Amino acid sequence: MLKDMFNHVFSFLARYWQDPMDYISSSSRIVICSVLNSQKPEVKRELATKWSAHLNFAKKVELNIKSYNLAVLVLGILGSESPDCLSPEDSVTVANEILELLFNEQSSKIRIAAVELLGKGFVTWSKHINDVNDVIKKLFKLSLVKEPLLLAKTAHQALIVIGARDPAKFLNAFDFLYKPTSEESRPEFHSHALKTICSLLKKYPSDLFPCVSTLVDCVVRSLDPNISNMRDVCVRSATLLVQEMVRVFPTVSFHQPSQKLAVAKDNIIVIYDLLSATRWCTLEGHETSVNAISFSDGGTKLASFSLLDGRLILWKQITTFWRFLGNQFTKSKTIELGKSEKHSMTPKFLIEAVKLVPIRESFSLVRSWALDEQITID
Repeated sequence: MLKDMFNHVFSFLARYWQDPMDYISSSSRIVICSVLNSQKPEVKRELATKWSAHLNFAKKVELNIKSYNLAVLVLGILGSESPDCLSPEDSVTVANEILELLFNEQSSKIRIAAVELLGKGFVTWSKHINDVNDVIKKLFKLSLVKEPLLLAKTAHQALIVIGARDPAKFLNAFDFLYKPTSEESRPEFHSHALKTICSLLKKYPSDLFPCVSTLVDCVVRSLDPNISNMRDVCVRSATLLVQEMVRVFPTVSFHQPSQKLAVAKDNIIVIYDLLSATRWCTLEGHETSVNAISFSDGGTKLASFSLLDGRLILWKQITTFWRFLGNQFTKSKTIELGKSEKHSMTPKFLIEAVKLVPIRESFSLVRSWALDEQITID
């Protein structure tokens, strides 16, 4: 009796998942999630089995399209909120049906629902999608549509969710923007991609921290002065992304007057010249991963610190003629602070653990576990 009631309540509320009235949609979602969480796994699996049979029947006899869409919606909600309740076969079926609705331009309402469910259950559905990059590309295009605005907004939110769940795959999908023959290689697409990545970074900095080098590459490639109109269109969104990276990540530093952007990649430091969008120089001096870097206010010095090798290194810019033959920075001073092996090197810890603060032409090393101990290098 209770199982039947749960089935009826769930099915009824699912109809209002994408209601145009926000308060109705929000209320139905809250109740659906609450009801789902209160049920035992076997009850949810039984519900999924019933609706899977209903979906298969609806496809065979070509019932009313509303019945078919409702079946996909119910199973999509179940798979997104409680992935274990779907069998492997049902997960494949639902993933394919959601994709069908995603590419169906006849009903914006059901398409919006498909976009949202694709984002919410991406970890579940992506296992059964042959070309994930193509799906992310499609969502990116939908986030650019003018009408309906709700479709663009939902696609943007789905991209953010997907980006947080699998940042590397998400960023890799944007490679289509850099193919010269691609119709999406227009500067406007690049600019919108940078804005999307910036939104993702603001919301999930820890998830994107392992991909910081890829983020910098996105900025550099979007500022290429050799591609017509690219730099002019992208400079604002690229600037916002650089500012956010510098604010959040201790392994990124930017000197605005010289347009030099530095990023730590494992145990080396790469400095880019954003005026020419090229790699300017590479600094090698640490044995282990660099965890914090910073330009001095004047841009003629750079400091770097590694937790594992315990080295705080000061680099100074070479001003003689011989700088044209190699790196433009050279190691000036090294302070051995001792190795720090007792810490858990999670992205969240690494973001918050150490910072190098420029004070004119010197630097102060701030360590979260030793705030009363100030170390200065100049």
